[in-house]
Amino acid sequence: IVLKESVQKNLNRRCDELGKTEIYQKHYAHQQTTPTEKGILTQKATWFNTVEMGEEIFTNVLRFEEILINSEGACQTLYKSAWICSKKIFHNNCFKMAKRGRSRWDQEDFHNTCKQRGFNIQHDIARSNPNLLMIWKIMVFIAFFVGELFSLTKIGKELQKKRSLMKFFKDLLQQLVEKSWKAISLSPIYIKPRVQFRFHFGGT
Repeated sequence: IVLKESVQKNLNRRCDELGKTEIYQKHYAHQQTTPTEKGILTQKATWFNTVEMGEEIFTNVLRFEEILINSEGACQTLYKSAWICSKKIFHNNCFKMAKRGRSRWDQEDFHNTCKQRGFNIQHDIARSNPNLLMIWKIMVFIAFFVGELFSLTKIGKELQKKRSLMKFFKDLLQQLVEKSWKAISLSPIYIKPRVQFRFHFGGT
């Protein structure tokens, strides 16, 4: 779970106090460097295991920072975050856990895209049957894929004309509803032994 600075202030304050001690600076911190085309990428991790949150509740905290140092010596912070972790953190797993935490942002961005662009996906975790939730999400992801396919292909851009993507997708859906699956399956494009989808990106 992402640990924001504005929440769990007592927990953050406790971690700040521990981070100033010699034992934590020496044994509860790790960093690794990687040369890149833009400069030296340095990843720093510090962690605090079994930190009290209050009311006899304890947790583990991982702090992570990614810094880029260019050829001129200028330092730029690319990424900085902290997480509450159920697993204890050590030298051999701190960067793996940070990578896992960062991957959640990609999932969140994908869900937000599906929410805001008419696919009506929600963070629905209250269904009584978990299989129904999985089937529903798979259907949404298929709809999202089809939508992306039509919005990125050259033929899709030509057929869309001046319509918004939402209006374009609704018109496509209406055609599918009015046309039988048998007629769709007998379409000449499906009879071909091989079908290729070519993407057209503007400006390339």
